[in-house]
Amino acid sequence: LSSLLFTDSESDYEMYISELYGLNFDSDLAVLSACNTGVGGIQDGGGLVSFQNAFTLAGIPATVASLWSAPDQATKEVMLHFYKHLKNGHSKSKSLQLAKLDYLKSSPTTELQHPFYWAGFVLSGNDQPLAFASPFWQQALIAGSALALGVLVWVVYRRRRTG
Repeated sequence: LSSLLFTDSESDYEMYISELYGLNFDSDLAVLSACNTGVGGIQDGGGLVSFQNAFTLAGIPATVASLWSAPDQATKEVMLHFYKHLKNGHSKSKSLQLAKLDYLKSSPTTELQHPFYWAGFVLSGNDQPLAFASPFWQQALIAGSALALGVLVWVVYRRRRTG
C-alpha cells in the first residue's frame, strides 16, 4: 500500500502505487528522492512492484530513485547538485555522478561522506540529457527580433516598389 502524499488539506491527497499503473505521463524524467522509492517487492504473478517500476510503466523513460532511507539534508544537497548538472546539459547518469562528487567535496566531516548519505540514488532507463525550453524572455526576444526584421523587409520592399 505504498503511496505518494501531496497535501493533507484535501480529502483525496494520497496516490497509491496501484493508481500509477495504467497512467501515461508525458515526461522525460521522474526523480523519486523520497526514501526507498527504488525498492520493491514481488507481486503475485511475479511482477516487480516499486515506485520506480510504476513510473517506468506509466511512460517515463528514466527515473532516479533511492535504495534506502538517506537523511533529508544529504538528499537535498545531492538533488540540488543533480538538477544543476542536468541544467548544464550533462546526461542523467553524469549529472548524478557529478552530484555525488559535489556532495562529497562539500561535506564538512568525514562521517558525512559515508556512502550511506549519497550512494543510494540510482538512475534507471534513458540516459540522454534533458532538453530545457528557453526562458520566456529569450523566446520573446527572438519573436520580437523576427517581427522587427519582417517589418524592416516590408518597409524596404514598399520603398523600392513606390520609389
